Amino acid sequence: AALVRQLLRHGKQKTGSDRAACFWVDYAKGELEPMDADDPTQTLGRMPLNEGIAGHVVATRGLVNCEDAYQHPQHYRPMDLRTGYRTRGLLAVPVVLGGQVQAVLQVLNKSGPEGVGTQVYSTTDEATMAGLARVAAMILHVAQTARGVALYKAMVYAPIQVPDRL
Repeated sequence: AALVRQLLRHGKQKTGSDRAACFWVDYAKGELEPMDADDPTQTLGRMPLNEGIAGHVVATRGLVNCEDAYQHPQHYRPMDLRTGYRTRGLLAVPVVLGGQVQAVLQVLNKSGPEGVGTQVYSTTDEATMAGLARVAAMILHVAQTARGVALYKAMVYAPIQVPDRL
C-alpha cells in the first residue's frame, strides 16, 4: 500500500490535483475499499462495488475523465458527505492484473488559475494516470508473486512430522 500511496502522490503532483485516492476491489465482499493518498490513518468506509465512478471503472475497465462529478450519473455522493470534501472534476483509471481490475486510481479537483477544481484533466493527465496504473499493476504482481514464493518455501521447507506408528 505504501508504494501505491507514493504513486498516487506522484500522480496528484503531476496532474495538479488537490487529492488522490485508490479504491481496492474486494470481489468476495462486493465492495470497494478507498485509500487516501496522503492520510494512511483516514478511514473512508467501504462502498458497494457496483456504485460510484470507481465501480463504473471496474465494470467497464475504462478510464473516466469527468469535468463535474455531480453531473455524472455514477458519482457516489455519500463519500463526499462522509469526508466533507466537494469533488468537482476527477480522473479515474483501472489497475488491471491478470485480466481483472484490482483497483481504481483517482485524482480529484485539478487546480487552475481560478483555484482548486477549476481545470479539466487533459489527455496528458490521462496518459500519466494510465501509466501509473500500469506501474501499480506491476507492484501488485510482484507482491502477489513474493507472497506465493514465501508460501511455497514455507510448504517445501517445513519440517515433516512422521508419526511413530503408521
